[in-house]
Amino acid sequence: LKRQEELKRQAELKRQAELKRQEELKRQEELKRQEELKRQAELKRQAELKRQAELKRQAELKRQAELKRQAELNKQKLAAQRKLEAEKKKQSSYTQKVKQSSQGSQARSTTWDQAHYSLQVKAFRSEKEAANFLDILDRHWPKQPTRVLSAMSSKRPIYRVLLGAFRTRQEARVIRSEFMKIFGSRDKPFIKKID
Repeated sequence: LKRQEELKRQAELKRQAELKRQEELKRQEELKRQEELKRQAELKRQAELKRQAELKRQAELKRQAELKRQAELNKQKLAAQRKLEAEKKKQSSYTQKVKQSSQGSQARSTTWDQAHYSLQVKAFRSEKEAANFLDILDRHWPKQPTRVLSAMSSKRPIYRVLLGAFRTRQEARVIRSEFMKIFGSRDKPFIKKID
């Protein structure tokens, strides 16, 4: 009887140990499942953050492209407007400028009569081109007189554009330097004696 009691006690201890082991296994599995759920949630959160960042980047790229397109359109519109204004101004002043250039010595007789030097800045085969260039010179040097001298060269007309009426060569050199800063030194103006 005593031995049976001992066997029964041993069996109960064994059963309790097995139950405890099963509980521990179950707890470990639950912890593992919770960790996996947590990991999956973190991965999902990271993926969402990444997706949001990509959407934001795409939206920014789209916005920058739109701004660039608008700036380019505005630039083209402004350039077209300036070109149109320049054409209108050129057309309206052409007749008057040609008349002034052909009568330059009389219209500015006092200034030219007092001068000894001028700058020959350009020479054209077309009177219209010469007159158009006078418009450009007048915008840059409104206080300097300009003039077109017509002559024949190789049996063809040539129109030489003069800028400024100067008493000394030094005065002419100052304007020549300004001219080359704006138009470059490829066609360097030369000082022409006019008296």
